[in-house]
Amino acid sequence: MGCRGAIVVAEARSADETVLTRRCVIMKVQDFTTEKYFEAQRQNAAAILILLPKNISNIPHETIQSFMVSESETLLKETLLPVYVAPEDEQLLYMYDEVKQAAATRTLSIFIRAFQILVNNNAPIKAISDNSIVTLEGVLPGAGEDLPTIVVTAHYDSYGLAPWLSYGADSNGSGVTVLLELARLFQKLYSSPRTRPPYHLMFSLTGGGKYNFLGTKRWIEENLDHAESSLLHDNVAFVLCLDTLANGDELHMHVSRPPKPETPMHHFIQHLEEVVASRFPWVKTSLVHKKINLVESTVAWEHERYSLRRIPGFTLSHLDDPKSELRGSILDTM
Repeated sequence: MGCRGAIVVAEARSADETVLTRRCVIMKVQDFTTEKYFEAQRQNAAAILILLPKNISNIPHETIQSFMVSESETLLKETLLPVYVAPEDEQLLYMYDEVKQAAATRTLSIFIRAFQILVNNNAPIKAISDNSIVTLEGVLPGAGEDLPTIVVTAHYDSYGLAPWLSYGADSNGSGVTVLLELARLFQKLYSSPRTRPPYHLMFSLTGGGKYNFLGTKRWIEENLDHAESSLLHDNVAFVLCLDTLANGDELHMHVSRPPKPETPMHHFIQHLEEVVASRFPWVKTSLVHKKINLVESTVAWEHERYSLRRIPGFTLSHLDDPKSELRGSILDTM
């Protein structure tokens, strides 16, 4: 993040220091706040190094939540300040403890430690311009002719302060996992003529979900505008989008417009509420209605890409707020 050059050479300093100019500020997850980040930026610090613990489950939930909020606020603003994230090891922790102790005892005039952060390439880092977005799809054909189609979809991207360390276990590894399990279960039903339902079932794993669902947008365009024959051309009962489903006891159904009574989508939501109430009474369910703002350049949920093309759909998530910091954090792990 913010890194243009290949080498940073600077003295190590704790975030507790008052003078950070041309220093590399070392922080643990529990130290990192929006205020400290902007203060380092204001003082023209040389770089920020955040130490990522090997076992995030040992960190209190409140600390993780606080870091995620600061992380999301940090990502909203452009900067030339290099921000590095590195897994903790013995040497880094030793250095962190020393600069922390030096800050507490004000012995920096005696103790100075210099270190280097090296990036493999000495040339300026260029933006990736030839990245391709891959969509994976599969279909279970129903029994009969001219059948409606149900689409089950999830995006497979992750996002965070350090993209290569963003695993996205909940957002959206959970959605991908649920989709694959649904495909496995329904394949058993569709394999026998006696249990094959009168619906085509299409599964779609899309890329670019963290970037305004561009993979979904392109996939819809290819199926509607460029393909001569596609299941999206015909009767689509509804599109079920799976997004961030693992880490909570709530289940929110996000819609662009409330489903009309007696429609397939309305029946599905009713059945889902009944099953949750009877078998999982501790789970809170709700229908969240949010109109699409055509003035905004981004969409909040994947189903909005379908709604813009007048295809009925909704998103299932344990999050009620699409701007939740959990949807883009390096701490979204198992």
